[in-house]
Amino acid sequence: MPQPQAPLVHLNGTGRYSLSEGYSQAYRALQKAIIALNHTAPHPRDYYPLPEGAYAKAEREHQQRWDRLVAVRKQLHELWRAVQDQSPVDAEAGRGA
Repeated sequence: MPQPQAPLVHLNGTGRYSLSEGYSQAYRALQKAIIALNHTAPHPRDYYPLPEGAYAKAEREHQQRWDRLVAVRKQLHELWRAVQDQSPVDAEAGRGA
């Protein structure tokens, strides 16, 4: 997944705290979703009556769901970090842009 475009903290924009808190809350919500998703992992006992390959397909689909959630969580962390790493000089450089 490509590096997300982080916002620039500046005087006319959303404040650093609001941006950070928003990314942090979304990150925590995704963490809870990932934990909940782990509890839905396929188990062979639920698939053995089905045609051959059903369990393997369910495992792949579950892994894909997990991978997508983890990728979004990673991007949210990158965005949070980018906001945290901006110095007042960076914010002033973006003024008027």
